[in-house]
Amino acid sequence: MIAFCSVLTAQNYSSGSITVLNNNPLEGSVAIDYLAQTVLYKKNYKTTVYTFDQVTSVSVSYTHLTLPTKA
Repeated sequence: MIAFCSVLTAQNYSSGSITVLNNNPLEGSVAIDYLAQTVLYKKNYKTTVYTFDQVTSVSVSYTHLTLPTKA
């Protein structure tokens, strides 16, 4: 018998905005996955995943957040 184990992570999206390296601000729904060090951006049913290195600014529900940097 083979057992499979998977981890499901439900992302909680909030209204917000991100700014990526080209200084392009994007407004839509934002979720942060600290374990994978990614920011998920959703607009018009399309989700785009950015790594922390690609994002210069994140605001969620009108709160500006600072992403951790790699040591």
